Amino acid sequence: MEKTDKDNMVIDVHPEFGYEIACSIPYAYYLNKINKLEKVITCKGMKPFYYFCDNVEEKFESRTFDIKTNGLNSVPNPWIHHNSKVILGKELSELSEVEQANVNGVLDYTKWTPPLYKEYFRTEKFNELKPYIVINNNFNVEYGNDISKSRRYFNIKILNDIFNYL
Repeated sequence: MEKTDKDNMVIDVHPEFGYEIACSIPYAYYLNKINKLEKVITCKGMKPFYYFCDNVEEKFESRTFDIKTNGLNSVPNPWIHHNSKVILGKELSELSEVEQANVNGVLDYTKWTPPLYKEYFRTEKFNELKPYIVINNNFNVEYGNDISKSRRYFNIKILNDIFNYL
């Protein structure tokens, strides 16, 4: 992120999708609400998520988890799981187990405002459809393990059972 001549901010990020949703977009929306957002530079396909900004550049073809290069080190919440430095004034490694448990999942919300997606994207177009279900199947390499050790996904049999039940 950089400051422009007008003291406005340019958010330049390409982290994993979930991190962008939880850490970058609410900060960009906050900046927009106080008229301090100049531009957003993000990944291809993300412009609708920044509907509130007129100056969105979809520059990046890929995402990275590396906080040193993905731009998250310049937003108030660079880590999706906690912000112990702001909450307790210490790095996570300096905290007791009880303190770690207390900051788990807690972010710094002073510059964090979620966009009003529900209102902005509201439509009557789909009201006549049958109820629907969304399945988020996350099959990827986790924590440096072999893909066969992935834990956050539905295997083919389970997916087949779900779809046959529906």
